[in-house]
Order: sequence, then structure tokens, then C-alpha cells
Amino acid sequence: MQCYVYRSERKNDTYVYMKAGVETTELPESVTQFMGDLTKVLEVDLSKKKLANANVEQVMAAIETQGFYLQLPPEIDDVMREIDKLMLENDTLN
Repeated sequence: MQCYVYRSERKNDTYVYMKAGVETTELPESVTQFMGDLTKVLEVDLSKKKLANANVEQVMAAIETQGFYLQLPPEIDDVMREIDKLMLENDTLN
């Protein structure tokens, strides 16, 4: 899968991966508000590349299902996983 990687100008170490040829205007408004201005930093064939900070299969699956993959800095990503876990636990208690 050929994709473009864009860097957030607002959030350090935050990137969004999108299928090549898809415009950033197609991102959900919540993502564009969070990310701010985007700068294209890379064009990559995910089927031929290993990523340093993301699982290629998860990236491709997210792009196929939601149209993009959001890569957050590791510490933020860890916090988000913990929040998701707590929300799931609270849902099962109700």
C-alpha cells in the first residue's frame, strides 16, 4: 500500500498516514483541529517497509477502515491506551 505521511506542525512527534492520492481535506474535522497544519514528510510503500514506531499491519488496517492512521508520541499513546482500558472497565461495571 502506497501512502503519504504528514507531520503535525502543532503537535511534536505526531503523524498521520493516509493512502497515496487521498487529500488531507478528507480527514475528519476533529483530526485536523487536533493536528493543525500538516506537512508531507514521506511517501512510503507500507507493504515493503518496516516502521520504527508503528506496526505496519495495524497502520494498513486503520487506513483501510477509517481512511487514516494517527501516530502519537509513545507517552501519549500509552496514556490513550490506559484511558481506553479504564473506559472499557467502566462500561462492563454498568
